[in-house]
Amino acid sequence: MSKVKNIVIVCIVIIFYGAVALALVSSPDVEDYIAAHHWNRGYIVKSGDTLWQIASKLNSSYDIRLVIAAIEKANGIDSFLKVNQKIKLPDIK
Repeated sequence: MSKVKNIVIVCIVIIFYGAVALALVSSPDVEDYIAAHHWNRGYIVKSGDTLWQIASKLNSSYDIRLVIAAIEKANGIDSFLKVNQKIKLPDIK
């Protein structure tokens, strides 16, 4: 490979890893999300409910994957939802 091509590849790799590091630093983690919200809303799981659907209805400005992870952690969910299971949801304003 030519020297210019090597430099371009190195620059692309540096930019990529810099962007990944920035995303990790700037995005809130699950614990921050849980602490930033009041978990006063109750919800009873219905047949066919998924965490994705429940989290989508909250209209949060956060990444839905973060919201789902926070709901799982706040409710001790480590597998599947169960019909009639009572879960707490964050108050989103």
